[in-house]
This record gives sequence, structure tokens and C-alpha cells, in this order.
Amino acid sequence: MPPSYERLYNKYSEVRRVLGAQRLTLAEKILYSHLDNVEESLLTDTAGGRDIRGKANLKLKPDRVNMQDASAQMALLQFMSCNLPQTAIPASIHCDHLIVGERGAEDDLSAGIETNKEVFDFLESAARKYGIDFWPPGAGIIHQTVLENYAVPGLMMLGTDSHSPNAGGLCTITIGVGGADAVEALVGAPWELKAPKVLGIRLTGKLNEWVSPKDVILHLAGLLTVRGGTGYIVEYFGPGVETLSLTGMATACNMGYGRPFYSCSLLFPPCVTPADFVPEPRLARRRLSSPLPRHRAAISGRRGGSRLPRTLVCSRTSRAPAPPRMPSSGSRRMKAPSMIR
Repeated sequence: MPPSYERLYNKYSEVRRVLGAQRLTLAEKILYSHLDNVEESLLTDTAGGRDIRGKANLKLKPDRVNMQDASAQMALLQFMSCNLPQTAIPASIHCDHLIVGERGAEDDLSAGIETNKEVFDFLESAARKYGIDFWPPGAGIIHQTVLENYAVPGLMMLGTDSHSPNAGGLCTITIGVGGADAVEALVGAPWELKAPKVLGIRLTGKLNEWVSPKDVILHLAGLLTVRGGTGYIVEYFGPGVETLSLTGMATACNMGYGRPFYSCSLLFPPCVTPADFVPEPRLARRRLSSPLPRHRAAISGRRGGSRLPRTLVCSRTSRAPAPPRMPSSGSRRMKAPSMIR
């Protein structure tokens, strides 16, 4: 079993010991499996673990940090002041934000490298010194690169960009942070987060022609409005999930963190066997085919069921329903107007 999965499974077992049979959603199982001290985080000021959402202060140990070139500069300078030989967890730097699109790919890339040569040289040398993966200008956009190379179901990452939850399309909780937060993880210190509430998005039916997964997240933005997701992890589920592509699910996660509704992160359940998309031999050490069947119940939300107190239902309808009303608490469910008619 890969060491990461072994560690997460052991930590999740500890979570179950502390919380007993209390039901958790997929997002909560992944988050709590990354706690530094389970009892301290889940039992402090939470009525014995019965009132965690929005109350507990989680001290988390992410699996890796991904940084784009604009925000990585200050993060690396702060990390260097700690006088550590290398980062405590894997990290990567992606040079894409300082390339300005104006005239075309080749001209823009050349101009960006010329203008920011000193920055790129610094980032590359720092990455080499501290054992950080370096993706030079022209290597691709950070979010797609992370999705293709670093995202793994059940892991947790921090990204110094507002669209970092893109990796949630592959069941990887990814939270956008600032440079100072990234440094906390890079030095091995627990990263603190107020325990998020959970907003469930139940997808039914399938997309019609000329409708893309981007329309799903835009439709949700209209329902939730600005900051309607603040303090929440958005968790997609339901039969409609199986009809979406991996990149489609990533898109539906990418656009929900900052504008338009400022959710903490977004997540889809694991829909494919990881061995189907983990390339060989480059990432052979991260092959996940063997542990997944054994722990599928643990990461899929089947143990004891999931508890989504705030749920939207996005489905095909033949009529226009009444304007939606957001539920305040409990397990009330709201019908969403059709976005795939």
C-alpha cells in the first residue's frame, strides 16, 4: 500500500475511534484524515464532537503544496528564512501567471520570459536547492498540470491560487491559500482551518447538447449568489456525476472557490479506478489499484451513510419551479431550476 494511503487509513481509524458511529461526508472523511491531533481538533469546544461544523479549529497536515510563480516568490523568501534544508512535504512551482496573453502563444511566452527572467531564475534555483518540482514557463497552466500529475483521490493539497480546487474533480481536496499559509505547510507546521460546513449538490440526469459542466457551476452561482458558499465545502454527488468527464468535474470545482460564491473547496467522489489514469512508469510509486478496493467504503461515504444538512438538487425538469429558498438548517432539500433543459 502506498505510504500516503497507509497513513490516511490509520488516521481515519483514529477519527472513527474518537467520533464513534457519527456519520461523516466524503469531504469530512478526507479532511479529518489529515488532522495532526484528532482528539484536540474534533473534541475541543464541539460538544464532545457532536457540533464540529463551523465550530472546530482543525489543525491539518496537507500532503503537498502547489505554487504559481507570482505568489511563490514571497513564500519561498519566507521559507528560506527558516533555514531548513528542504521542504517538509512535496511541493511544486508553476510558471504561468507572469505570462501575459496579448499577441499569441510564441510571442507572449518569449516576452514573458524576457520580462521576468530574474524571477524565473530565482524560482528555478530555489526549487533545485529545496527539492521542489519546477515547471518552467511554457510547461502549462498550474491547475491542469496539478490535475494530471499530482491529484490523487483522498489526498489534500494547498495551492497558492484561487482556482486550486480544480483538483477536486479527481476527489482531491485542494484549498487556495496565501503565501504565508503555504509556508506553514512547507515547514511541517499544522495548517489551521475552521471546520467547514458541507453543502451537498445532488446531480441527476445528464447534460444535453451545447451544455457543458461549466453551466453547472454558473447555475449554482446564480442560486448561491456572491459569498453564498462562504464557510462551506461543496460536495457533488448523485447519479449525474457518472455522466461527467474528469475535466468536466474539474471545471465544476475550479470556478467555485473565489468568485462567484467563495466556497472553501469543492469535491467530486471517486468515479474511476485510479489505475486507469495514473501513468506508468513515471508515477509508478503512486499506483493506487491495490488499496482502493480495500478502502473504497472508507472514502466513498458508505459507512453509516453521509449527512448533508444543506442540499441542492440539480436535475432535468419540464417545468419552471418556483424561485428557490435556501434552507437554514436541518436536512431540508431545495429543488434547483433546470440548467440542462
